[in-house]
Amino acid sequence: MISDHVLRLCQSPNTVSSLLAKNPSQSPGQIAKDLYGIYEKDLHRRPPSPPASSASSSSSSSTSASNDNNTNNSSITNNGQPSPRTQQTLALAAKCGRWGPTTPSPLFLQAFADALRCLDADPLAGVVSPPLMGSHGTVPLTVIAPLVDVIRHVSNVIARAEKEVIFITCTWSPSVAQRLVRSALVELSRRAGRRRQRVVVKIMYDKATPASAVDPHQRVSPAAYAGKAVQLPSPDEVPHLDMEVVSLHKLVLGTLHAKFCVVDRKIALVMSNNMEDNCNMEMMTHLEGPIVDSIYDTALITWKRSLEPPLPSYEFPAAEGGLPTATHEPLYLDRGAGRDQQRIAANGQAHAELREHTPEDPHYDDDLAGEITRMQVCYSTKPDETRLQAANRQLNYALKEPVAPTGPDIPDGHEMTPYIDTSTPYPVPMALVSRPPYGSPGEGYMGDPGSVEGLIKGVWGMYKKMERAKGSA
Repeated sequence: MISDHVLRLCQSPNTVSSLLAKNPSQSPGQIAKDLYGIYEKDLHRRPPSPPASSASSSSSSSTSASNDNNTNNSSITNNGQPSPRTQQTLALAAKCGRWGPTTPSPLFLQAFADALRCLDADPLAGVVSPPLMGSHGTVPLTVIAPLVDVIRHVSNVIARAEKEVIFITCTWSPSVAQRLVRSALVELSRRAGRRRQRVVVKIMYDKATPASAVDPHQRVSPAAYAGKAVQLPSPDEVPHLDMEVVSLHKLVLGTLHAKFCVVDRKIALVMSNNMEDNCNMEMMTHLEGPIVDSIYDTALITWKRSLEPPLPSYEFPAAEGGLPTATHEPLYLDRGAGRDQQRIAANGQAHAELREHTPEDPHYDDDLAGEITRMQVCYSTKPDETRLQAANRQLNYALKEPVAPTGPDIPDGHEMTPYIDTSTPYPVPMALVSRPPYGSPGEGYMGDPGSVEGLIKGVWGMYKKMERAKGSA
C-alpha cells in the first residue's frame, strides 16, 4: 500500500527544479536538502510487504504466491481480477504521477507502486523529485548499435542545441566516442558564434581523486579537462560556450553510473555513453515531452553544486515546450508516426552518396530523419559486400583488431537498422526510476526504486500471477 506520506510527496507542487527557477543562485543540493532533508532517512529499511487478503488465502493461491516477490502477494484474486487491496494501491499510484492525457496500465501502476514505496525510507531514493517520478512523453528514436553509433546521435543533438547542453556519463577516456563529442562542442560553438549567442554546457563524469574524500563533487579546471586524459576542447577552442565540468565519485565504491544528455530542456537521451572504445552492443532511448523535466530534475540533483553560470532553461519546463528556440525540426507530438524498418533500409540503400559522420570528417544532419538515413547508409552494402559483412564492418568500427563475421548472411527484409524510428503522434506513460551512487560498503538501500532485483521480481511476479489467472479462467 502506498503511504499517505508518499502520496503527499508526489502531489506536492514543489520540485528541486521548480524551486531552483525561483532562486537560481541556490545550489540544487541545498534546495533538495531544504525540501526533503526534513524527513528522516532509513537506508536499511525495507518496505513492508502488504498482508495477505482473504481472496488469496486459499491453499492453491498461497502456494503459488510463496514463490513470487512478496510485494505482489494477493494482487490477483481467483477469478483473475485484482483484489480490492490491489485496486486501491493502483488507484493511489495513479494519483502519484503526472500522466497528462495517458492512462497507465494496471501492470505499469503495479510496478510504479512498488517503486514508490521506497520513498518512505528516503524521498530522494529515486534521484528525482517525487512529483516528477511518474510522467509521460514520446520516444521518437530507439538505438541498438555499437557505442560509436549511439554517440553519433549525441553529437548531432549537441551540435543542433541552441542554448544549453547537459551531458552526464561515467567513464571518460580518449576514444572515437570522446572525439565525436569534442567535435560536436566545437561545431556548437561555431554555430552559436554565427548566431551571436552563447550556449551553456554542463559536463559531468566519474573520476576519483584524493579530493573526492572531502567532497565527491569536484570542479575540473580547463587545464585538466583540456589535457591528455580527457581531451575536451579548451575555452579558446569553444569561445561561444560557457562550459563547466565536474567530476563525481563517492569513495570508495560510489561510481557515477548515470548516463544521459538533456538539450534545451526539449530532448533527453538516456543511454550507454561511456567515452571509451569498446565492442559492446549498446542502447539509447531518445525522449521528448514532459518526461524531459524529470530527467532534467535528476541532472540537477546529481550535479548538486551551484551552477556557474546558471542554466538558461530554469523558467522553461519541457511540459510547456522547453526553451524558446529557432529550430524548424518538429518535436514531440508534431513528429507524427515513424517509418518502418523496411522503409529505413530501402532509404539507406537509395542514398549511398551520403558520407559517414566521423570525428575527423563530421557531417551533421539538420534533423532526426536525416540522421536515420545517413546512419542506415553506413549499414548498407558496398559493391561485392554481403549484408552480414556490411553490419560487421560497422560493429568493428572502434576496434583495433577487427573480428570476422561467423553467422549466416542477413536475408532480404531483415537488414540491420541500428536507428529505429519509434515516433508516435501520442504520448505514453513513463516512470523515471534511478538510484544514487552508494560509496561505503553497506551504505546502499536495497529497497531503492532502482534495485534491479526488486523491480524484476515485482514485475515478473505480477506477470506470472496474471498468466495463471488467465489459465484458470
